[in-house]
Amino acid sequence: MRLIFKIFALPFLLVLSLLVAVLMFLFEVAGWPGGFCLWLPGYWP
Repeated sequence: MRLIFKIFALPFLLVLSLLVAVLMFLFEVAGWPGGFCLWLPGYWP
C-alpha cells in the first residue's frame, strides 16, 4: 500500500507543483498581482 502511494503521489505532486508554477507565470505575464513575486523575493517586474 505504501509503495502504491509513493508511485502515485510523487508524480501527482510534481505535476501539481508544475501546474501551479505555470499558473503563477501566466498571472505574472497577464499583469495580475502575485505570481512569482511571492516565491522569489529578489524578482520585481
